[in-house]
Amino acid sequence: MKTRIIRKIIICLVVFVGFSVFIPSHSYCAQQTPVKQELKFFSGSPAAGGVWYLLSVGITQIFGKSIPGIETSLVPGGAGGGPISVGEGNSQAGLVNLGPFLDAQEGLPPFKKSYNNLRILGSLYNHVFQVIVLKDSGINKITDLKGKVVSPGIKGQYSEFWFKKLLKIYNMDPAKDIKVVSLGFGDTAESMKDGKVDCLATAAPIPMPSIEDLATARKIKFLNIDNEQLKTFCATVNGFQPGILSAKKIPYKGEHSDITTAFLPLSVMVSADLPEDLVYKMTKALAENIKDLEQMSSSMRGIDPKSLARSISPKAKFHPGAVKYYKERGWQ
Repeated sequence: MKTRIIRKIIICLVVFVGFSVFIPSHSYCAQQTPVKQELKFFSGSPAAGGVWYLLSVGITQIFGKSIPGIETSLVPGGAGGGPISVGEGNSQAGLVNLGPFLDAQEGLPPFKKSYNNLRILGSLYNHVFQVIVLKDSGINKITDLKGKVVSPGIKGQYSEFWFKKLLKIYNMDPAKDIKVVSLGFGDTAESMKDGKVDCLATAAPIPMPSIEDLATARKIKFLNIDNEQLKTFCATVNGFQPGILSAKKIPYKGEHSDITTAFLPLSVMVSADLPEDLVYKMTKALAENIKDLEQMSSSMRGIDPKSLARSISPKAKFHPGAVKYYKERGWQ
């Protein structure tokens, strides 16, 4: 009888200890299981290919390998559509130029309403306002473009808007004083080789493959934006900052001089609605793996991770998750 009682006591103790060990262990495992988080990233490109698309692929790959549970996908579209996509909740992050970012916040054209839920995760590099002509064209300044054929990019894109704005600051009528053709970079370069187009005007990264190809076939040069007009342009067009592009940073074939022009920061944008902890992890992942992006774009070569935290405009707010990481690193 006593033996049976002792056996029952032992069995009860074993069961109790088993539950005591199992329950905390099960709870711990549950806490360690990554929570699935879908992240749609606006690529700024309507199709595969191009610098923005490749950068978007690289950035989402960094997030995917660094953040447990995150599932990324790319949302296609033109560069100016990013603020609408993120603002309307069709994507949660993406690439954006500072100009469209600020225009969207303020509800300026082409945006039909303001989007106040846009935040900056970090800034990558500057796009450069480039006005390129052939060296033997006889075109030496912006006003020499009167009567010439100019391609400011595909119709409806921001480059066209910005170039026409610059012409107006020079008291030139884009509809009368020049002939505008709407071509992509590659087609523009080919048309300049053939003498069908006199000038390419765009705000884009340096280098660009199409311009490298043009510079190999024909000698090219960049036109300066005069100081007075440059000051007015940057004061009246969101996102641009005046500066000098050193000739040493121009990678194209031939001899080049320093260029007085405007710079436009390219950034990673996120929705203000994303959790602070998630954006913290995204920022940390991008900062720690930023060198991975060098293979996606030569413009990313040698970029210091600290530059992600640089202030690009007092009107461009960082997401709290990004701020938390940058403050921990002493970058803000």
